[in-house]
Amino acid sequence: MRKYRSDPKSIHEDWAHALIDFESGAVGIYETSRLGEAQKYCQITGTLGNILDNDYFGPEIPLRSLIGEEMQDIPVETLRRNIDGVDVLQRIIVHTDPKIVYENPFRDYPIDDWCVGHASEIMSLANTALNDEPPEYGLGGRKDVEMAMAIYESSLNNMTPIELPIKDMTSYEQMVHEDYREKFSRPIDQF
Repeated sequence: MRKYRSDPKSIHEDWAHALIDFESGAVGIYETSRLGEAQKYCQITGTLGNILDNDYFGPEIPLRSLIGEEMQDIPVETLRRNIDGVDVLQRIIVHTDPKIVYENPFRDYPIDDWCVGHASEIMSLANTALNDEPPEYGLGGRKDVEMAMAIYESSLNNMTPIELPIKDMTSYEQMVHEDYREKFSRPIDQF
């Protein structure tokens, strides 16, 4: 993790890279950055195929899959419409057998692709608080945050591997708590 800003006291986005070793023997390569936000690049590669999305302005997501002995393109169709000047994703159809269809739950609102995840998280929290529904992502969200914390902790400790689950407060968490105390004049766990 590196921070790129002229003011070292500034809180800002960062650039993170990680290798993630899974118990199954699989290795994940993770990279994220807010630098160059206008550029879009998302790639997932597995033993049976890959998906690559790097055309910010293009409607299609190229998908290749191992079928028999050869890699073949799988058509992916996206349906969109304009709502109040916002290009809104309606549906994604992956033309496999059987078809895989994703329906945007916010397709009737002027919410762009990048904000659908945020809207979903907010609605999950609202439904949990107001309707006594279980959180949609629950433990998965906690594990995602724990993995992010491990990436930060590793970067602060000369790229030392961090075992999951994390059992004790990390030095990164301590930094977050200190930043919170400095900004709000109280501990993070005091309401």
